[in-house]
Amino acid sequence: MKDCICLRLWNDDRYVDVLYNQLDSIYTFGNLNDNTDIILYTSETYKNKIIDSHLINDRVNIQLFNNNPTYRTLLLDQFDLPILKEYNKVLYLDINVLVHGDLNRLLNSIEDDKVFTNGPENGNTITPSAFIMYKNSETITKFFDDMRKSMIKLPQTAIDCVVVGNIANKNKLLNVSLDNLVTIKPTRPSSNILLAHYPEDPNRFMVKQADQLDFLMFAKEFKIKQELDDSLKAYNNSINDVWKEYKVGNDLRLLSSNKADYNQSIIMQFKQLCNLSLNNNIKNILSIGLDAGIVPIIFSEANKKAKTTVITFSDSDFAKKYPMVLCSNNIQVSNLSFLPDKYDLVYIDTEKGEDLTTILELIDTTLKNKTIICITNYNIAEIKSVWDTYIKTNNLQPLKGHSYRSQLQCMSVKK
Repeated sequence: MKDCICLRLWNDDRYVDVLYNQLDSIYTFGNLNDNTDIILYTSETYKNKIIDSHLINDRVNIQLFNNNPTYRTLLLDQFDLPILKEYNKVLYLDINVLVHGDLNRLLNSIEDDKVFTNGPENGNTITPSAFIMYKNSETITKFFDDMRKSMIKLPQTAIDCVVVGNIANKNKLLNVSLDNLVTIKPTRPSSNILLAHYPEDPNRFMVKQADQLDFLMFAKEFKIKQELDDSLKAYNNSINDVWKEYKVGNDLRLLSSNKADYNQSIIMQFKQLCNLSLNNNIKNILSIGLDAGIVPIIFSEANKKAKTTVITFSDSDFAKKYPMVLCSNNIQVSNLSFLPDKYDLVYIDTEKGEDLTTILELIDTTLKNKTIICITNYNIAEIKSVWDTYIKTNNLQPLKGHSYRSQLQCMSVKK
């Protein structure tokens, strides 16, 4: 049986971006495998608001609220969803939680007939609770059924993770509190943070949201720097022999003391590409350019589970020779006449509008709903003209979530 991560979006526009950040953190740091799905509990209205986002992909199964839900009982309604009972283990994350570590650490710690959470009452102290998790069984089903029957008689009580934890504790079903896995309101990432929780504060929502985004930005920036450093090392090592034999002409890369140097604009493009490929839902990547360059290595280093297909259309000896050096377990070389896969991410580097037009026509059958297309050189007039027309004609959607400002243009396909 599969496991699932359970999320919820209540009827509040402010939380749409909060959900995007949460999903971004799960995809980047959660290390989800193919055996783990995401169940998102929301309304028809908010399903329509978020459905076009590239973050709402095939992994996310949207379940709709029952008629006339109340926020007070929403958590118990969610645990009563028939689909949740089809999974082995269930991990519910409060929407105010960002993920900064391997969620399998949580899932693998679940024991039979126990409810896990953080922050049940301890004397007069209540730690804001970030998650609930359990393994489905008759005991757990009965626990939630009994809780629903008893709590429905107490309309003044809002049912949240803390209440569930306290009742589980009284029923001797609560396992040891896992407070050490949750950090409240961290300002900077560190290796010991698995879940970063920014508890609800109605009077300081904008501050809380800013704190969440800052944390996610710093966490991703640190990870991206690591991946780019590894990519530069791998790139320099791979081209050493080729560079000695071939000249590249007007190529932007400069080798100095065996290190590739780039201007800030190029670095920002690399960061954005790395940022996108960190998403572990990206399985197939297509990289098309005048020569292979460093970009396929960035994809390969940032997402070792993805397969990257490299295509070059330059006649230079360097461009023909270099891609063969790239070939590894997750990088392969192909051509535009043979593209058998459907791609999650497509990168196109060209300086001519006519080339971009041809490429977009040739790759059309390889695109699927939510494929991300990135192009460079948008500052070139003919590239801008072709791309803007393509966006309007094909109803491409802007990406949601954290991104980097650069000349790179990235949009999501809607099919």
